[in-house]
Amino acid sequence: MIRAAAILLAAAALAAPPAMAQDATPADGEITDRVTVTGQRLGPRTLEEQTRDFVTEIARPANFKSGIARWHMRLCVGVQNIDPEPAQYIVDRISEVAAEVGLRPGRPGCRPQIMIAFAPDGQDFAARWVDAQPQNFRPWGGVGGTNPGLAALDAFQESDAPVRWWHVTLPVTEGGAPAVKLPNTLVPSAFGDAPAIKGGNSHITRLVRDEMKAANIVVDGPEAAQVGIAQLADYLAMIALVQIDPAADPSAYDSILNLFSAGAAAPPGLTEWDRAYIRAVYDFRQYSLPHMQADLVAREMIRDRRNAEREDADD
Repeated sequence: MIRAAAILLAAAALAAPPAMAQDATPADGEITDRVTVTGQRLGPRTLEEQTRDFVTEIARPANFKSGIARWHMRLCVGVQNIDPEPAQYIVDRISEVAAEVGLRPGRPGCRPQIMIAFAPDGQDFAARWVDAQPQNFRPWGGVGGTNPGLAALDAFQESDAPVRWWHVTLPVTEGGAPAVKLPNTLVPSAFGDAPAIKGGNSHITRLVRDEMKAANIVVDGPEAAQVGIAQLADYLAMIALVQIDPAADPSAYDSILNLFSAGAAAPPGLTEWDRAYIRAVYDFRQYSLPHMQADLVAREMIRDRRNAEREDADD
């Protein structure tokens, strides 16, 4: 059972004023070998620099050919292997965050696209899950742009992280049909073969977007019991709704992703930084070319933060 007490850790950083060297004027006729340099200490990174670095650090498309994927329309969340009360809390919290970016919750009895499984040994459970249901992790085999690949799947099973996750995505047309040919033996009947796409990509846009199809998450129960249920639910919302790189180091940023990071202060829940990133992923134009998408997400996030600053100033 997860402890419900939230741990609140906050850190405030004060920027030091720029240091200026003192002028030294030698007396008339005096010879000196001192060199005086008058300058200004470099200040902290700009919001633009911080934002672009953050997006580069944490974003993880399926592979280098894929764009940044997101969910569309209805979203069904399932939690298993814990008591009903905390399980429902997690489902409700993820659904609440999803609704903030325009997603609708699944109907009662829906089949979960996001499945969160708690286990006494996360590593052992992950390995057994992949072995028993490989189609949940690579439903279309090695079809490009649908999953991070076999090496990443090995890492998912062998990691000792308190929480591990695996996203399945699919390139689709504007109408939601698959934009790649899928193996007939593994294709859900509702998908069928890839359609013929009329037209072609330009230098800045393409005719397909990347859509989330499944998220499989394993939570190590004993590790999760060390944090508050509210923190954990927000952490799960973050990794379920957007593609986060498991190897990312978010310690330089105010983010719920620091929940299990050694030496990094974790906030009590999703921060404005986290929310701005989630909103940006669900706002940017997905039909742009994959190599442009991280920058577009960063731009949306910067615009979001600038608007928030103006609103705070007005208040």
